[in-house]
Amino acid sequence: MDINMKYREVQGWLDQLFAGSRVPEYEHNEQTIDILYQLMQRNRACDRDTQLLIQDLQQKAKEYASEGHRLAAVLRRLNLKPASLSQSGIMSLRTLANLAYLLRVRDASDSSFLLALQTLKDEIDRTQEAVIKEKQLLDQLTLKSKMHMLSALHSKKQQSVEEKSQMEKRTKAASFLQTKAHEYGTHIAKLKENLKKVEADSSIFHENLVKKAQDLQKLQEQLKPMKQKLQNYHDLPPDISQAKVKVAELRQRVRELEAEMARRIDLMRL
Repeated sequence: MDINMKYREVQGWLDQLFAGSRVPEYEHNEQTIDILYQLMQRNRACDRDTQLLIQDLQQKAKEYASEGHRLAAVLRRLNLKPASLSQSGIMSLRTLANLAYLLRVRDASDSSFLLALQTLKDEIDRTQEAVIKEKQLLDQLTLKSKMHMLSALHSKKQQSVEEKSQMEKRTKAASFLQTKAHEYGTHIAKLKENLKKVEADSSIFHENLVKKAQDLQKLQEQLKPMKQKLQNYHDLPPDISQAKVKVAELRQRVRELEAEMARRIDLMRL
């Protein structure tokens, strides 16, 4: 059976067993649920046996009543009445009848009474043994529950102490930072006042220097494509006349290469 089904059945049995009273705390794990489930089955088996015993006693009572009516009829036929018996005889007869009813014997022989008494003693021993086992089991469960609760309480206390220590450290750190921030603010205000007195140039202030550095970086980014374009003209002479001569030489070289190529093509056609 699934552990959740066992738990629901055990919890319902405990609620019914304690009849509205608070169910004692117990550890919710598979082993404890299995033990309580077995205990529940034994208890229900005992309840069924008790119900059968009650039904049997009721049946015996009917039989004894019927037997009493029969014996009364016999006594009437013999012209004997309870009033004709002595007081001690009546008490003995009543005690014997009650004992026979309690022991569930079918006749008043000595052997029937002895066997019934032995059976009753055995049943009492078994009941006492079962009660002792159930008490031990309940004591174990109660002890485990107490240990679990104490462990949880100790863990919560330890956690509370640690959290309190962390909170104190954070409070001290926050107080320290606030003090430093106040000191730095006062110091900055004094430095600004000193700068005003000496009439310092605002261009050397940190924020202005940062802005100039950013502007310089942007200009360098803009110069990169220009430098790349200028690199292509480095092979040309700086003088325009020399550059024209260089271009003319290159054009003559191109014409010579074209003539050489045409000559070779003509040779290939031959």
